[in-house]
Amino acid sequence: MIRHMFLAAAVAMFGLADAVDAQDRSTVMVGDLTVSYGDTGTGTPIVLVHGGGLTSRMWGGFVEAAAPTHRLLTPDTRNHGGTDNPSGTFTYDLAAEDLAGFIAALGLEQPVVMGYSDGGIIVQKFLIAHPGVASAAVIGGATNRVAADDHYMAGMRTFYGYDQRGDLPDEVLDALEVNAPDFAGRLKALHGGDAAPDRWRDLHQLAWPVWTTEMVIPDEQLATIDLPVLVILGQNDDFFRSEDALALAEALPKGEIALIPGASHSAFRERPEIFAALVLDFLTRSTAQ
Repeated sequence: MIRHMFLAAAVAMFGLADAVDAQDRSTVMVGDLTVSYGDTGTGTPIVLVHGGGLTSRMWGGFVEAAAPTHRLLTPDTRNHGGTDNPSGTFTYDLAAEDLAGFIAALGLEQPVVMGYSDGGIIVQKFLIAHPGVASAAVIGGATNRVAADDHYMAGMRTFYGYDQRGDLPDEVLDALEVNAPDFAGRLKALHGGDAAPDRWRDLHQLAWPVWTTEMVIPDEQLATIDLPVLVILGQNDDFFRSEDALALAEALPKGEIALIPGASHSAFRERPEIFAALVLDFLTRSTAQ
């Protein structure tokens, strides 16, 4: 049964990673980091932070929906896609500083910041560490509780066929290549292709301890985020519970919550029209405040 769940989840993630990104790519230096990013549309800038293990290509559908009214900036995060990682390290705090550096390097004034899954956690860290930089935020597919319960770890087992904290053994990635070769092949293509065939494996082994270490962002830190924030989650998210999303929204001074009925962790791919409509409605109302 676990193997069937794993294969189904891999197929879902393959579709997620396969979203088309029509944006031309540019690069900008953020400290010693060379960040690859797309830049499309005009209007209020939105910086989109993708999920762990994927790249900014996952935002293709939302970029298409939002580009008529917004400027969409889609960086690849540290060690993902076209962005390098000279330090060989990855933490959520470090990624939040990368986000702040990206905004500063492009001279963005009061952008909206929006993250999904890993990106949603990074956005929370960024908002706490850099008050006043963003005008509004969207936290999608995430809460302030990371790897904090059995539900989260069951999600790791569903997606990766493995649910142990700490290091990620080579054997788990070997099994992914055998059991879900299309998915593994797409991850390889996203993170270096034939020129760097093992980069996707290195990425997962670097990030796994971060993904599986329990972390809860306390309410007193969330209470310092004094700007409009939408928390959006699939009702049946594989990692994060709807009750925790509600608690997160209530801990934020200007928090709102939207649950997408029947959707999983891939909510924005499964219900793209609903996802985009909820986010754009929130941004319209937030801008009017």
